[in-house]
Amino acid sequence: MAQNSTAFIRPVSLPSDRSALDHIFRVTCGESLKTEPSWTISSYLWCHPYPLLSPSTCFVLDPGNAEGPVGYILSTPNTRQFAKDWTGKYVPSLDRELLPEPNAKATDRVDEKPTQLLQLLYGDPEKALNFSYPGLVDKWPGHLHIDILPSHQGQGWGRKLIDTLLEALRAEGCNGVHLGMEAGSLGALKFYTKLGFSRYPEVLDGGVSGERGRTGGESQVIYLVKDITS
Repeated sequence: MAQNSTAFIRPVSLPSDRSALDHIFRVTCGESLKTEPSWTISSYLWCHPYPLLSPSTCFVLDPGNAEGPVGYILSTPNTRQFAKDWTGKYVPSLDRELLPEPNAKATDRVDEKPTQLLQLLYGDPEKALNFSYPGLVDKWPGHLHIDILPSHQGQGWGRKLIDTLLEALRAEGCNGVHLGMEAGSLGALKFYTKLGFSRYPEVLDGGVSGERGRTGGESQVIYLVKDITS
């Protein structure tokens, strides 16, 4: 497929890009999240905090018309600092009517999945940000999320977004970055491998799979890492 010549990559701009970022997340997120209220809660976990807390390492794919962004790469150069800012700056800004805190009342109103997501959002950013895996956030302190709408996939924009981000992370003094991907997405694994990412060098599921970087349980994820020193 030929690349759209009018599209370009630019820094994220708030508040004008906010609705487009949310739309991209909702279209591209995993099927297990595409029911409400999980859909909304998860967007506030894995999309909304990045442009607010780390705008210098967040970029969008702009189609060059009035439609708004059709892709994004959202990142932070320092996951530990990001977790602190999440608790100190992001959580206080959340709308409690839209996103009820996970207390007894909230538990009565939502089912198990949304309650778990709310617990991550309000009370456990370190779990949401992969602190439980030895060395991941220390050896590869940056992390990223990248999503592109189907209309602009397969045109080389993923590589361009990654390259743009890596340059910005280096400028911030970040020497390594990690990401998580669905374990069954062989196409994504091939894409990231071509860009120099490799599996996190630990077995994470107790040896069940025998695969480095792969978690166990229902939602299996493969963690990939990349050194980005100049």
